[in-house]
Amino acid sequence: MLRERNISLIVISEKKPQLSDSFEHIPWSYYTFPQTILKGDFCIAPRQTNNTYDLGHSHLKIGIFLAHGIPALASPIPSYVEVIEKSKGGKICEYSSEWTSALDEILMNPGSLWEWSQLAKKGMEAYSTENVVQEYIKLFQKLLDSK
Repeated sequence: MLRERNISLIVISEKKPQLSDSFEHIPWSYYTFPQTILKGDFCIAPRQTNNTYDLGHSHLKIGIFLAHGIPALASPIPSYVEVIEKSKGGKICEYSSEWTSALDEILMNPGSLWEWSQLAKKGMEAYSTENVVQEYIKLFQKLLDSK
């Protein structure tokens, strides 16, 4: 799908994958990851949806991209669905036709990336450390008050 649309691919991973098409591989590192992700226009996060391991993943993987204003196209993992539906910072794609449609939308309307980018960054504010800490404080206060 990417090749047909002349969209280049950067893969960030520990091991270089064996892919038949050309791509740039950047070794994954905690230290360089924040700068590395800024090289891309959007994140592609496919995952299998037929097993509990993948279905149980948190939104961390796409959340990091979204928090940096990088929209995500992602499989319908429950946590991915939640964060993308709340933020509107990308698209959930389950079937090939949905992946194709999302890529075509980006090509036909590059401004959609800008819009998704702004929504992604704003939407991830709800998951900031400051906001999450406030939720824990409310919970602990409620537990203390129930004594």
